[in-house]
Amino acid sequence: QSLHTTLFGPYGLPVEIQIRTECMHKLAESGIAAHWLYKSEEKAPSVSQCNAQVWVENLLDLQASLPNSLEFLENVKINLFPDEVYVFTPRGEIMALPAGATALDFAYAVHTALGNACVAVRIDRKPAALSSVLLSGQTIEVVNATNATPKAGWLDFVVTSKARNSIRNFIKAQSYTVAIKLGRQLLESALSTLGLSLKKISKSRLSSLLSEVQCNTMEELFADIGLARRIPLLIAQKIMRQSTGEACVQQSTTAYSLDIRGTEGAVVKYAHCCAPIPGDAIVGTLEADAGIIIHTEGCLKLRKLRRYPEKILSLEWSDQVSREFIVGVSLSVLNRRGLLAVVAKTIAEIDSNIEDMEIVDREEGQYRIIFRFSVRNQDHFSEIMAQLRQIEGIMVAKRVA
Repeated sequence: QSLHTTLFGPYGLPVEIQIRTECMHKLAESGIAAHWLYKSEEKAPSVSQCNAQVWVENLLDLQASLPNSLEFLENVKINLFPDEVYVFTPRGEIMALPAGATALDFAYAVHTALGNACVAVRIDRKPAALSSVLLSGQTIEVVNATNATPKAGWLDFVVTSKARNSIRNFIKAQSYTVAIKLGRQLLESALSTLGLSLKKISKSRLSSLLSEVQCNTMEELFADIGLARRIPLLIAQKIMRQSTGEACVQQSTTAYSLDIRGTEGAVVKYAHCCAPIPGDAIVGTLEADAGIIIHTEGCLKLRKLRRYPEKILSLEWSDQVSREFIVGVSLSVLNRRGLLAVVAKTIAEIDSNIEDMEIVDREEGQYRIIFRFSVRNQDHFSEIMAQLRQIEGIMVAKRVA
């Protein structure tokens, strides 16, 4: 209850100065009870002053009921700071943590590196779990190991923001590092099939490659490959094209390569056997003189190639596909007058255009007709199919190649 400062007087002697108001002096000399009495001489006590008096009375009762002063001090500390716990380091330093904090939160509060390398803890010299909730007055000892790293499961029980952010940042950085390593291995493997190696490629060619693929560093390119954002074989072919001056895959004269992420500069064709549309899970196969052939992931023609995973490219649609795709639908319909007109009208009303129609099977009173119409993506296609299935007279509606 004072403002403290120290001055240096004559001959360098320190002089301690305490500055107080009269109210502060009463509180410092006689305690909170005297402060309440001092205030009550002027006017009626406030609610906070009445609460203070009740609290002091409770302290007296608590003191009388506890056997020793240490327990009394512990209980007072808990009552004073109910939203915090105060624990000790092995050296006796006090650490304040939010209520509900765990032993792992304590490790991160001491230092991020200590939390990252934490493998075990001792609470009051006894082994305890990292998820143990701390109580005021406990002494926490952290056991760490040089090769230890944070686990994603730790996020399930830590409560402090420092611990959560430290764990997330480490895992994110670790994932990026793993992606760089994997991307380098994939690119080296792709280059080896072309008789090349990263070690044999000059810095000027690598710099030219980075400019072409719009990456700042090779690590960024490796990470993109490792995270499946780019196709290693296409990058390897770009490097070979720079080395030999010849294109392994001729340059695309269409905009199809822009539909598939990571295929810029390559010829892209869509397989007729499965007719993929945006929203379908897709893979690609690289064929000589044909470029990259895009299939749906479940295409039956890929069964034989599944034995050779290195020949199948994992691909993703670009977020900026704007053109339309042709999709086929088989309709089993009853022979009713005007039904085909209703189907055509329904398709047109959902912003699609019929490209072809073929009657492939006729039975008594029933037809099977294949319509081919344009769609923007899987959502657009699903909307059309939902409307077609509501038309009276359509028995079965399913997608076909």
